[in-house]
Amino acid sequence: MDVDNFKHINDTLGHISGDLLLKYVANILKYQVKAPDFVARLGGDEFAIVFEDIKNRQEVTDKIKWLLKYLRRPWIIDSQEFFISYSVGIAIYPEDGENLSTLLKNSDVAMYYVKKNMKDDYCFYLLEIQEQNSKKIKMINDLRHAIDNKEFALFYQPIINLSNGRIIGAEALIRWFHPIKGMISPMEFIPIAEEIGLIHDIERWILKTALEQKKQWEDMGYDDMRLSINISGKSVTRACFINEIRDLLSKVKIKNDKIQFEVTETALMEDLNESTKDLRKYRI
Repeated sequence: MDVDNFKHINDTLGHISGDLLLKYVANILKYQVKAPDFVARLGGDEFAIVFEDIKNRQEVTDKIKWLLKYLRRPWIIDSQEFFISYSVGIAIYPEDGENLSTLLKNSDVAMYYVKKNMKDDYCFYLLEIQEQNSKKIKMINDLRHAIDNKEFALFYQPIINLSNGRIIGAEALIRWFHPIKGMISPMEFIPIAEEIGLIHDIERWILKTALEQKKQWEDMGYDDMRLSINISGKSVTRACFINEIRDLLSKVKIKNDKIQFEVTETALMEDLNESTKDLRKYRI
């Protein structure tokens, strides 16, 4: 079992409050989990609960629901109420593992599935979840080599003035040509790249490639061609993002008033607003 958004609680309320929350959770578990069942803190905000002599899955479900009923009660600190949510993964002996390490690993797999897809809920381990994780790990490994292996390509979708049918610009769209799987949509790999922090390297490549293409258009006499580039909200709010744009623009020497950035993800609005102001300073 894991406390949802515990890092956010630590960051906003402070580590002392975070420790008090963990004690609060531990006390509830201590008083509600009766022998021969037992509970242990694995570390951080993760707890392990062992139920013995379980007859069926419904019995486990009933016990988890009972615990969550108490855990979901408001936590009060400094006269403020906070509603805490929890992600619970369940593995059953012997079908989900015949030893402790396998059971812990598989309950972890189920728990992280809840954290990512549901939150404030519970889930039994399924082999399908493990297979999804294995595919994701393989994609992460392949993604880390994609830039060096030159597997990415940019396509330029025309932007057309509907009043006269003229092409007035283009939107740069990335595609990943995997050596085995073929073309992979950015809808599949961009969220993973954001999750593992690889999005910045990918977007540096996108920016460099797209701006160099814009330079080629200008050299061919298409000075007024507008270029639209999709950028993750996580990139826009980075402190060094503006400097990277400026450096690239100075190297390729193009008209920056014809470049448009489209933020593809909602970032923290205050950070996004500050970054937008900085972009406008340079007429981007």
